[in-house]
Amino acid sequence: MSKDQFIDWGSDLSHLILNPKRPKSSSGRDLNISSLPHRAAHIWLASSGSTESLTLYALSKAAFLISAEAVNAHINATKKDIWLNVLPTFHVSGLSIYARAFLLNTRVVDRANDIWRAESFHKWVKDEKATLTSLVPTQVHDLVKLGTPAPKSLRAIFVGGAKLDDDLYLNARSLGFRLLPTYGMTECCSQIATATLESLNKDDIPSLKMLSHVDVKAMNGEYLAISSPALFTAQAKWQNDQVSVLWWPCEWYVTADLGEVQKLEGEKGKIIIPHGRDRDEVKISGELVNLTELRVQLAKIAGTQFALFAQPDARRGFEIIVAFTASACVQASEWINEFNRIVLPVAKIRAAYFVDELPVSELGKIRIGDLKSKIGL
Repeated sequence: MSKDQFIDWGSDLSHLILNPKRPKSSSGRDLNISSLPHRAAHIWLASSGSTESLTLYALSKAAFLISAEAVNAHINATKKDIWLNVLPTFHVSGLSIYARAFLLNTRVVDRANDIWRAESFHKWVKDEKATLTSLVPTQVHDLVKLGTPAPKSLRAIFVGGAKLDDDLYLNARSLGFRLLPTYGMTECCSQIATATLESLNKDDIPSLKMLSHVDVKAMNGEYLAISSPALFTAQAKWQNDQVSVLWWPCEWYVTADLGEVQKLEGEKGKIIIPHGRDRDEVKISGELVNLTELRVQLAKIAGTQFALFAQPDARRGFEIIVAFTASACVQASEWINEFNRIVLPVAKIRAAYFVDELPVSELGKIRIGDLKSKIGL
C-alpha cells in the first residue's frame, strides 16, 4: 500500500469512518464497526445526522474504484498528476480522492486536518505543484474574496457538496480558477455528473455531463433516479443506540433530488440539471443537514416555543437560525449551548431571535416567511 494511502483498497478489511469531532452520545455509548452488519471490503460513511441519530451508507471498495476510474477518465488524469486534498476523509468527497490516486499511483498531499485559509491553500498548491483538487463552494467563496490569481499548476478543480452560485463561478474563473462543478452523492461514491474540461475553454456556466459509470433518469419527470455499479450496498440508521439496516438490491435508486435529464445535442451522453431536494435538508459548507432532525433535538431541550430554520449565507450556503418566544429569553442561552453540544459542528445555531409570539397557520404550522419578515431577515 502506498504511503499516501490510509485505505488498503485491495483488502477485504472493512471500515467505519466518522467525523472525529462528532460529539459523544448522551448515553455514553457510541457507534462502532462491530455495531454494523459485516460486509467484506466495505466502507461505512455517514451522510447526515446528529449525536443521537445517523444515516450511514455501506460502500464497497469496488464501487469506490469504479467511480474513481470514471472520474479519472473524465479529466484525463495521469500518474503525473498531484492531488491536493483539503476535504475531510470521513466524507465521500475527500475519501474518493484517494481511490482516484490509487488507480494511477498518483501522489496525494493531504491538508484536510490543517486549518482552512485561502492564503494557505495558495501556498500548499505552489509548494507541492498540485494539479488537481476538490473544493466546496464555501472554499471557493474564500478564494474569490482573497482575490489572488489561481496557481498556474492547477489544471482542474472539482466543486461539489452544494450548488455553486453562478456569479461565484464566474468570479472564480476570472481569477483563473479552473472550476468543474459537480453533482454527486454519498450513495454513489461521489460524482454522478460533472462539467467537462472543454467547458474551461468558455466563459459560460457549464452543463454537468453524466459520467460513464452511471445512468440517470427523472422518475415521473421530477425525482432523479440513479443506476450504477458504484451505488451503495446498504443503508443503516443508528438511533437510540439501535441499528436498523436496509439492503439495496434494486437496479434504480430513487433520490430525494429533483431535476432534469437531457440528451446532448450532436454527441453521446446526457446532462443532469439538478433542481434541489424535496426534503427538509440543506447543505452547509458542503455537509448535508436535516432540519427535521435538528428540530426534534431542540424540542427535547426547549419544548415547542421555538422555530428553527436555515437562512441563506453567502459563504457557508446556509446558517442555522432559531427564533424563541419572548417568554423563553431567560433559558434560551442554556438551551442553545446544550443543543450546540450534541449536534454536528456545521449544524450549530449561529443566531437567535425573540418574538412576542410565533406566527402560525390555521393548522398550527409556523409561517417561516412571516417569521423572517418579523425579525428582519
